[in-house]
Amino acid sequence: MKEVRTSFGDERRTQIVEDPGEIMLEDLVQEEDVAITVTRGGYLKRTAVDTYRRQSRGGKGRIGMSTRSEDVVEHLLVGSTHAYVMTFTSKGRVYWTKAYTIPRRRDDGQGQERERPDQPAGR
Repeated sequence: MKEVRTSFGDERRTQIVEDPGEIMLEDLVQEEDVAITVTRGGYLKRTAVDTYRRQSRGGKGRIGMSTRSEDVVEHLLVGSTHAYVMTFTSKGRVYWTKAYTIPRRRDDGQGQERERPDQPAGR
């Protein structure tokens, strides 16, 4: 063992430093402008703003979301994927979540229903 130490032993070349911090999920999500659509029935979806375009004169328009027969789009929010989305209940409670936790759907797709506004989709 002493032979190995004398022939290969030298000063340490790398520095050992403390961990600068954890990597958060938010650090991995690309920040982009999104449109969040909320229906009266409680369906939510997130779509990139780039999918929408300016309509010219006499344009036909486009379908921005498919809904159930009695359901209609109630709110359209525009913001960043890192922005907070806050939901206020009739009982005075406030639920908040980041916009990137809302499920991303095609521009003409239906949103996903949530049991609780603060609960991410799929739980």
